[in-house]
Amino acid sequence: MRTYYLKFAKQLFPPHSRSFSSSPSSTMSMKQYAYKGFGENNRKSHWYSSAVRTGDFIHCAGQGGYLDEHGAQRRTVPEQIDQAFVNVDIALKDAGGAGWSQVYRINSFHVSLDEEAQEAMVRNFRKWMPDNHPTWTCVQISRLGGERMWVEIEVSAYDPEGAKREGTSKAEIERGKPELPSAVVMLSEIGQTIMA
Repeated sequence: MRTYYLKFAKQLFPPHSRSFSSSPSSTMSMKQYAYKGFGENNRKSHWYSSAVRTGDFIHCAGQGGYLDEHGAQRRTVPEQIDQAFVNVDIALKDAGGAGWSQVYRINSFHVSLDEEAQEAMVRNFRKWMPDNHPTWTCVQISRLGGERMWVEIEVSAYDPEGAKREGTSKAEIERGKPELPSAVVMLSEIGQTIMA
C-alpha cells in the first residue's frame, strides 16, 4: 500500500514542481558571505564561504586565529583562541549579524584541549557574551587546516532582524511561497485511508 501512495504522490508532484525562483523579484532563502581578506582568499582557493545565512540563522565556517589574508597565525594557543573569537565576530557581522550576542551554538576544535585552552575559551565566552550562554561542544583532534593552527571555532547564530535586512527572513520567504494545491489535502486523506 505504501508503494502505491508514493507513486501517486510523485505523479501529483514531480521532483521540481515546488522549486522557488531566485530571481530578483523573489526572496532568497540563502546567502553566502566571504569577509574581506582571509575570507575572500579562502573562497577563491578552497571554495567555501566564511558564513552562510539561511532563513533567520547564520552558520559560520570554522575560524582560526589567523591575523591576515595570508593566514599568519598567532604564536600561542590562548592568543590564537583570542584571535579566533575576533574572526568569528567579523564573519557574523559581515553576514549582517550583530556578533556574538546572537550565537546559540559553538563547536571548537583543538589540537591540544588542555586546561590552558579551556580557560582561554571560557575567558572569551565571558568577554564576548556576558549575557548569553550558548551550547558548546569542544573536541580535541590531531590536526587542523593549517600547519601552525591550534584552534578552530565554528558557530551558529539566530538573527531574525538581520534576516529581514538581508532578504532571507523566514517570514518573508513564507509570504512568497505559492499555496499548496488542494491535491495535497486529498493526497493526505488518501494516504491515511490506504495506511489504515
